[in-house]
Amino acid sequence: AGSITREFSLRHLSDCESVEVVAIVDLNLEAAQSLATDVQYRRAGATIQGSKYSETVDRNSINVPLEDLPQVIVSAQLADVLPCCDIVYVGTPPLSHAAITIESLSANKHILLEKPLAISLEDCTAIVDAADQAFASNQLIVNVNIGMRHNAALHELKRLINHHSFGEIKE
Repeated sequence: AGSITREFSLRHLSDCESVEVVAIVDLNLEAAQSLATDVQYRRAGATIQGSKYSETVDRNSINVPLEDLPQVIVSAQLADVLPCCDIVYVGTPPLSHAAITIESLSANKHILLEKPLAISLEDCTAIVDAADQAFASNQLIVNVNIGMRHNAALHELKRLINHHSFGEIKE
């Protein structure tokens, strides 16, 4: 329930009509519960307050009691929530990406994984191998979220680099 997961859950997943956040997994149960509650209010139409990566939901912007909102499961264990979901969003530190991805694929779940894929070649290879096997056997998809891929400023920077606007780039 860190800053990237909070931002992605509140600004992207909660606004998508075809997506329902059903569970939050974090070793910090207090942070997980806070995000789960914000997701519940956001899905009911509450507004977001605060800046990127530190946003919260204005729980007073709607007049709906928490108990009337769809529940979001909170757990410190991934295995507890895998039965209730179709897709696992992995927004954890990269050191944990391989273990979470492989466990989720073993439970027949699709994956949306934050970049980087992993921090070691061994973990990257394990993820790719597990993803290939999961796709071949169950048509499961693993997608790496490269959120800045279509950023206009980065495309302009690439154009400037390619045209040597900054001089010769040393490798």
